[in-house]
This record gives sequence, structure tokens and C-alpha cells, in this order.
Amino acid sequence: MSSIHYKFRATLEYKTLQFDGLHITGADLKKEICLKEGIKAEAFDLLLQNAHTKRSYTAEELIPRNSSIIVQRVPREDAEKGVNTGAVVRPSAAETGLAAPAHMNPVRVFFFYFCYALEAFSSMFLFKEEFEKLSEEDQIAHIKDVSTAKYHSSNFQKKTTNIMSGPPPPTYTCNRCYQPGHWYKNCPMVITIAARMRLLVAVSR
Repeated sequence: MSSIHYKFRATLEYKTLQFDGLHITGADLKKEICLKEGIKAEAFDLLLQNAHTKRSYTAEELIPRNSSIIVQRVPREDAEKGVNTGAVVRPSAAETGLAAPAHMNPVRVFFFYFCYALEAFSSMFLFKEEFEKLSEEDQIAHIKDVSTAKYHSSNFQKKTTNIMSGPPPPTYTCNRCYQPGHWYKNCPMVITIAARMRLLVAVSR
């Protein structure tokens, strides 16, 4: 069993690839490296260079065993290119199971509203094909709507969350009576003082 040592140009450590025979063609070596590294051969090509002699190998050349090869990945010229429309597909709140109940952690509440706003904002964009079907006036109107969307009043509404709902965490201590088990707004000391004040007012009348 023969072997060849290879590494990518951006890495430091060599990897070993085993094969049968004394030589391997450049095309076979590229194929084996793509299979081992999970590289899409239809989208990328590999440039092979001897690490010591700096000689570049073609697909038909024979590469002797025990060679040290530097591999460089480059895009194929005939590879199918996708069209970037700028559209981002994001899951909706129903699909992700996100909700904002009153007892939810404040960080999760913020994340929920952030995802909701991001989804609503991204839904305003059109795919390239849809945009090209619009008339010139509609295209201009759409551009105006998208460019001013971030200044809409709905983006500046303050989200109120009931942070002090439910029982407090075990480590929480009231800053009035210094006792655990309740929020400071529900402190028995405050309730007692309020009751005494009402009693004094009633007596004074």
C-alpha cells in the first residue's frame, strides 16, 4: 500500500492518502482528496503542487508515492453560478415555536420580539423575478417603502414586560426586609406600612 502526503495551502499539518501502486494520476488524486475532504468536485477544482520542487501537476501526470503535495482549491470556470437575490428565508414564530408569555425570561422576550421584527422587515423585500415584473412606478414605490421601513413608528414602540411575575429565584433577596421568597414590590413590610397609614387616616377622620 502506497501513500501520498498532502495539505492545503492555508493549513500546517499534512494528511495521508493511501492508494495501490507506485504512482497515482493527478485526476485520481484530486478525486480521492475531494471524497476525503467532502469537496464538491463539480464546483471546485484542485491545483496540485509538489511541496519541495514547487512543480505543478496536471490531471494526466503521474505523481510518485511518498510525495508531499500542496493542494489549492479554486472555483471551476464552468461551474453553475447561483443568482444572489438578496432574499433571506427566516422561519416564522409559529414554525420555531417562539412565544412571549408573561413568565418568560426577559432575555427570551427580547429575542422573541427581535425575531418577530426581523421577520416582518425581511418580508417586505421581493425576489429579483418579482421585482422585475413590477411597473416602473411600482418599483419606485417599493424602493421607497423598503428604504423608510426602519423609520416606521412601530419600530420605536417600547415593549413592556412583566419581569417580576411568578416566584423569585432562590438567590433573590428583598432589598427592604432582606428576606427571600418574594419580590420587593410584594414585601410584607410595605403592605404593613400601607395598612397602618390607611388606619391612621381613618382614625384621624
